[in-house]
Amino acid sequence: LIHRSAKKLNKLVDELLDISRIEAGEMKLKASPVNIVTLVSEFTFPFHSLAERKKIAFKFNCDYKEIIAFIDKDNTDKILTNVLSNAFKFTPEGGKVEIEILKEENNIFIIISDTGMGIPKNKIDKIFDRFYQIDGSHTREHEGTGIGLALTKELVELHKGRIEVESEE
Repeated sequence: LIHRSAKKLNKLVDELLDISRIEAGEMKLKASPVNIVTLVSEFTFPFHSLAERKKIAFKFNCDYKEIIAFIDKDNTDKILTNVLSNAFKFTPEGGKVEIEILKEENNIFIIISDTGMGIPKNKIDKIFDRFYQIDGSHTREHEGTGIGLALTKELVELHKGRIEVESEE
C-alpha cells in the first residue's frame, strides 16, 4: 500500500514538473522518426492484462503496417498512458476500449474510444483544465487528480497536434 501510494505521488509530482517545464518553455521535444503503428501496438501490450482483469474487450485497429512521424517517443507514451488509463478507468466490466490509427493526407489520427460512463456535454470543454474533475460519485471513486489530461493536452500541443473529445452522454 505504501509502495503504491509512493508511486502515485511520484507520478503526480512528475506530471506537475512536466507542466511547469512546458509553461516555462523549457520542455523541448526529442523528436525522431518513429513508426506510429509499431509504437502504439507495442504500447498496448500491458493494457491487455488490465482488460482481461476488468473483463473489457480491448482492440487495436490499423490498416497500415507503417506510418512514420517525427515525435518524442517518451512524451507520446505519456499521452497514450493518460488517455488509455482514463478510458479503462471509466469503462465498466463488459465494456469496450478501442484504439484506431487513421491517416488522411499528412494527418495522423489516433482515436481512442470506450463505452464508459460518458461526459456531460456542458463539461467536455473543461476536462483538459488543471485539477478539474467532473463532480459525482462515479468520478470520485476513481481517485483522479485532474492533472493527467491537462498534461496530455499540453504535450499534444507541443507536438503541434490537437486533442478532441466527443461524448454521447
